[in-house]
Amino acid sequence: MSKIIYHLVYTIGILVILPISLFAKKVSYNRKGFLIKILLYTASLRYLILISIKYPIYGILGTILFIIGRRLCVPAITGGIGAGKSTLGKYLSENGFYVIDSDSIGRQFLVSGTAGYRNIVKNFGECVLAPDGEIDKAVLREMVYSDPDKRKLLNKCLHKYIISKIVWDVVKYRILSWQDLIVIEVPLLYETHLSWVCGPIIVCSASEETRLRRCQTRNADIPKNTYKNIMKCDNRERVHYRRVPQKRREADEGVSAIKAKTGSL
Repeated sequence: MSKIIYHLVYTIGILVILPISLFAKKVSYNRKGFLIKILLYTASLRYLILISIKYPIYGILGTILFIIGRRLCVPAITGGIGAGKSTLGKYLSENGFYVIDSDSIGRQFLVSGTAGYRNIVKNFGECVLAPDGEIDKAVLREMVYSDPDKRKLLNKCLHKYIISKIVWDVVKYRILSWQDLIVIEVPLLYETHLSWVCGPIIVCSASEETRLRRCQTRNADIPKNTYKNIMKCDNRERVHYRRVPQKRREADEGVSAIKAKTGSL
C-alpha cells in the first residue's frame, strides 16, 4: 500500500510540472518575473533529478511535460475593435507566423449545423436567422451591442467552443507539428482567461477617433452608432488593461521577441 502511495505522490508531482513550466515561461516575459522563473525552473529541475535517481521513467516523463509546458505558452495580440490587432496579425502572418484568429474561429461556429449555431438559436430565437437559415450577423450584432446581458449570453454561447479550438490549435501546431512561430489574436483575452497561458501579451491601442475611422473605412455598411456601442462594450470589458505600465513592459518584451523572429517590425 505504501508503495502505491509513493507512486501516486510521484505521479502528481510529475503532472504538476507542466503548469509550473508553463507559468515560468509566461512570467519570463515580465522583467520582474525573472527571479520567479529561476526559482520555478530550479525547483522543477531539482525534483526531476532527484526522482530520476530512483525512478528514471518518472524523470523522463517529467522532462517531457516540462518541455511541453514551455511550448504551450504562446504570444497573444489583444485590444479593442479598430485598435490594430488585425494589421499586426497580418504582418506576422506575412513574416512566417501562424496566426490563430479567434474572430475567424468564432465565425466558424455561426455556420448552421455547428454547436455554436444551435446554442445561439436556442437562446436568441429564430429572429436572428436570415431567410436562408443562416444567422443574420447584422441582426445579432445590433442585439448584443445594445444590451449588455445579451452580449454576455452570446459570449456564453460561443466562448467554450472558441477556447477549445484555440487550445487545440496551440497543441496541434506547437506540440504535434513542433512549430515555433505561433501567435493568438483574441480581443477578449482576459475575459476568456486565455491570458493564463499566453506570453508575451501585446495590447494594441488607439484613440477612439482613430478606431472609429478605421472601422468605417473597413466596413462602411455598419452604422457609426453600432461601432460606438461596440467601443463602449470594449471599454467596460477592458478593466484589466488599466495596469498599463505592466502591460506596456510585457508588450515591449513581445515586440522584442517578434523582432528577433522576423528581423524587423
